[in-house]
Amino acid sequence: MKLITSMIALAAITTSTFSFADEKSTNQDLVGNYACAFTQYSGDETYAYPDFKCKITEKDGVLTLEKLSGSQRIKGVVTPTASGFEFEGTYFCPWGDCTHDVYGEFQTQKKGEFAGSVHRSTDPSDFTDVDLRRTK
Repeated sequence: MKLITSMIALAAITTSTFSFADEKSTNQDLVGNYACAFTQYSGDETYAYPDFKCKITEKDGVLTLEKLSGSQRIKGVVTPTASGFEFEGTYFCPWGDCTHDVYGEFQTQKKGEFAGSVHRSTDPSDFTDVDLRRTK
């Protein structure tokens, strides 16, 4: 019985240590350049936009996701999670009036690729799907 209890305790310690290590490596893996594509829905219509340039940067310990080109953009804070990251920021049009607060959750698809949705804070049914793919 002592052996089983010790093995369970060791497994718990090992798992928590690996989770901590994985979270740190995830932070480092997030920073970089990405191709990002938006997909929007309006009634029965689907609008799939081509890839645009995005990046995740780190400044003073804060991770930021920003879509750098195109007529519709996002910028905000990224918080790593065990399955990808959460996003909280702003959706805006640099040449028009479409600014609103958004939040979202992105799931890791494979190393360097994430899929998620950003939802309008005041109307969660208004959302845009976002696919991110790491580039050089």
